Amino acid sequence: MRSGDFSSVLTQKNALNVFPAKTSCFRQPNLFPRQDAQMPAQKPLEIDPKLLELLVCPLTKGNLTYDRERNELVSRLARLAYPVRDGIPILLPSEARVIEE
Repeated sequence: MRSGDFSSVLTQKNALNVFPAKTSCFRQPNLFPRQDAQMPAQKPLEIDPKLLELLVCPLTKGNLTYDRERNELVSRLARLAYPVRDGIPILLPSEARVIEE
């Protein structure tokens, strides 16, 4: 057999047997729960202090502080509170809550 000539090794019939039609790597039971299913209450995840030092407000480039009760990153200069979802800060002004004090 010449180098690069795989036609005798892998025929169309053999290729079909490698990946059977009914096999799917994407189908796992309960991977995505139904929308009406009750999800257990999750406590807010902590923000890594080193990450908090690096993050800044996208509008003012000022420091952010973490509000543990509301699970938000607060920019006092912009008067905005950015949500933290599943431990991921959402630093989009359109997603931020306006702070009225």
